[in-house]
Amino acid sequence: MIDDKSNEKLQCPSSNSNKHAVETGYVNFATKLQGFYEIGYVGFGPVWTFFGRQDVPAAVVLEQNSAKWHRSCYLKYNQNELSRAQKRKTETDSSSASKCAKTNTRRRYAFDAKLYACYFCEEPSSPGTLCNVATFELDSKIRTCAADLQDDHLLAKLAGCDLIAQEAKYHRKCLVALYNRWRSKTNSRDGQNKQTVCEGLALAHVVRFMEETLALTTDCHPVFRMSDLRQMYRTRLHELVCNGDADSSDSDSCKCMHVHNTRLRERILCHFPQMEAQKVGKSYLLLYSENVGDAVHAACETDYDDDALCLSKAAKIVRNEM
Repeated sequence: MIDDKSNEKLQCPSSNSNKHAVETGYVNFATKLQGFYEIGYVGFGPVWTFFGRQDVPAAVVLEQNSAKWHRSCYLKYNQNELSRAQKRKTETDSSSASKCAKTNTRRRYAFDAKLYACYFCEEPSSPGTLCNVATFELDSKIRTCAADLQDDHLLAKLAGCDLIAQEAKYHRKCLVALYNRWRSKTNSRDGQNKQTVCEGLALAHVVRFMEETLALTTDCHPVFRMSDLRQMYRTRLHELVCNGDADSSDSDSCKCMHVHNTRLRERILCHFPQMEAQKVGKSYLLLYSENVGDAVHAACETDYDDDALCLSKAAKIVRNEM
């Protein structure tokens, strides 16, 4: 049946006198061969050409041609071998299907990730303008920023796997903007309390100076220049805020020294309700009477021109007398 030239004795079901046994023998053997044929196993020999035909069953062809086979060849196609072959086929198909599905999933996921949309602004861009998240350090930094900023939208996207597995892409400007937001909030949270406390201490220093001056001056009410009080406030605030900071040794260049003049004046007057501010020229004076502002200012100022004229007149009189 398979063109084997072995000396083994051939067996033929048609030699059986029982016609039913002959038909059963060929039908059973044809059924087993059909099973091998269906799972893709095709051996050598003319018998395999009968399978796959729709005009005549293979069992009928075997019986009409009084097919014969060696017993050893028959055992290669028995029911046990067919069961093993079918099991191997099933396992192979399952493995191939699983591998194919996994491959397709990765390809589809990679294709989705290559839509070239920024992970932060979600705007599509050309491939050359986006960067890939390639380190776990960057992944950790982004998660820290999102947690500190309480960015619910970004936290929801980060809830899955890491950014490397997500094949996340980003604009450099979007990542810098995230860092700036995080740094601004961190600095304001850490530095706001210190700045507020230092401003209160600096104001207390100015108020204490004014109280001591008022206590020492009993014969008249002193007048305070707002420019002098402001400079005293700025100097003390610089000492408190920038203590030990070599880069901020100059109080004029220190960013924390930008004092709002009107707000400072109102804060000082809150501690001295009996005083008021009088504007003289471009500056303010803090004093008790609003009607003597100009007079006090003139008295406080040293008029060097008048002194020079007086000395000149005196010298002229002396020369005339000589």
